[in-house]
Amino acid sequence: RTWAGSANGSLQLFGHSHGRMSSTSRSCDVGVDAWQLMPVDLERIRAHLAEQPAFYNEDLGETSEPEPDDSPAP
Repeated sequence: RTWAGSANGSLQLFGHSHGRMSSTSRSCDVGVDAWQLMPVDLERIRAHLAEQPAFYNEDLGETSEPEPDDSPAP
């Protein structure tokens, strides 16, 4: 998995995979079908991510866990 900003600690939150893609420590499905048909807030998402395996950055070819970038996307 890779996305713009993945090397800088940004999170990847996505839907439309219907809970079929596993989460990593910085990437997860936030579609309602993956969360008992309920919307989920960022606090709960962050708690879920903290319990997931380390993120493997395909662009860098390594496991990387930089500090999250909480700044808004440009």
